[in-house]
Amino acid sequence: MLRRVAMTWGITLPPQLRSIDPRCPLRLDLCEDVKTGESKGVHLSEYAQAQGLPGKLIPAREVSDYAAAGDWKTVENQCVHDVLLTAILACRRLSTLGEIGQTGKACTRALIDRYCERGPSDSTRMWARWRKENLGYRRP
Repeated sequence: MLRRVAMTWGITLPPQLRSIDPRCPLRLDLCEDVKTGESKGVHLSEYAQAQGLPGKLIPAREVSDYAAAGDWKTVENQCVHDVLLTAILACRRLSTLGEIGQTGKACTRALIDRYCERGPSDSTRMWARWRKENLGYRRP
């Protein structure tokens, strides 16, 4: 999906996303990054909360109920929220490893600022509150 969108918009993907080989040494795999030993790892929501980020809007097991009921706005908000969390965590990881020239905080701020420009929703309101409480400012 990321490659298709990049092709549509003429965006050059970072090296970590260029190869389709699952064994690519540059592959960015956050699930593998948070595993220790033989553990199953942690869920996105748990990992995000451990970093002071909001967890999921609704429990993942309830998403199919909203889809079955035709509540596509809730499903969309959940999916976009997950993508935003993943992007923030990926940027923080790449920043920590010195693979990008921005700090994790600067990336977090930029991603949330852009996200909050979407139309009003439970998710954008929640992120705007989080931004104000945790980044100490409100974007004009």
